[in-house]
Amino acid sequence: MKERIIERLEQLGYLYTIGDDEFLLDYIIAEKTQYILNYCNISTIPTELEYVLINLVCADFFQTKKVTGKDVGIDTNGVKQIKEGDITIQYADTSSNFDILLAKLNDTSELKRFRRIKW
Repeated sequence: MKERIIERLEQLGYLYTIGDDEFLLDYIIAEKTQYILNYCNISTIPTELEYVLINLVCADFFQTKKVTGKDVGIDTNGVKQIKEGDITIQYADTSSNFDILLAKLNDTSELKRFRRIKW
C-alpha cells in the first residue's frame, strides 16, 4: 500500500524522499486507515476503498506539509486568462488550485456505502 501511495504522490508532482518524509507518511497511513475502519465499523479495508485511503493519505500529507511551512513541491500555477491582442497571460491564484486539489483528494463520499451500524 505504501508504494502505491508514494506513486500517487509522485504522480501529483511531489518528489518523495525516504529520509525526510517516511515517518510522516507512515503516521498518516496509520491514522487514515484507522479513520476508515472506525467510520465504517469494519475490521479490514476492502479493496474498493483502497483508492479512497490513498487519496486521503495524500491530502493529509500535503496539508501537513503546507501547515508546517515546508515546501509541498507541487506546481499549482494554472493559466487563468490568455489574451492574444497585446499578449496578456494571467495566472490563477496558486492557493485556490491547491485547495481544489485537496478537496478532490479529501472526498469521503464512498465511505458511506461501506458503513455498518454498530449495535
